[in-house]
Amino acid sequence: MNNVIELKAFRRMESEINQYIHCAECFNELSDGDPPKEYQVLEIGWTEKGLQIWCRRHDKNVLHLDFEGRKLKALASAQARRAPDE
Repeated sequence: MNNVIELKAFRRMESEINQYIHCAECFNELSDGDPPKEYQVLEIGWTEKGLQIWCRRHDKNVLHLDFEGRKLKALASAQARRAPDE
């Protein structure tokens, strides 16, 4: 299920992230000064409810956004694809 209405981007997208999401367990395992992005391994994908972030290192949910059936507008530069086992 795809809950996002794709809008065509007319300009090159730049990161607008101002606060990152990390797996709490990965974050706690870091040594001082190690960047989390070098350690954690996250998968991000669509679910029946919305969007989920999954930690592959700990095989745990990091965040699951429930769109409550609403369709949201989004700018996407890649297409969503089903996993090979689906």
